[in-house]
Amino acid sequence: MRAIFALPLVALLAACQVTKDKDNSQVSVQYDQNVADNGAAAVVNTAQAVAADIGHDVKRESGKVKDKLGEHNNNAATAPQTNAN
Repeated sequence: MRAIFALPLVALLAACQVTKDKDNSQVSVQYDQNVADNGAAAVVNTAQAVAADIGHDVKRESGKVKDKLGEHNNNAATAPQTNAN
């Protein structure tokens, strides 16, 4: 889950193109805005998909809990009563 927070950095780094000229001992860095925009859009899409999955999981599991509670309450209501006398 924590990896999601690193995705914007990965998208930013993916937009950078580094070239090294060994003859002149120079390094150049270029930033491509289109690549950055596409990476940011991918991050947003991934975050939305993760949020939707979490929402579906919560809904499904809460239904299971409600079912179990309903079974528990129904069993308690129909359980035979014992007399402590």
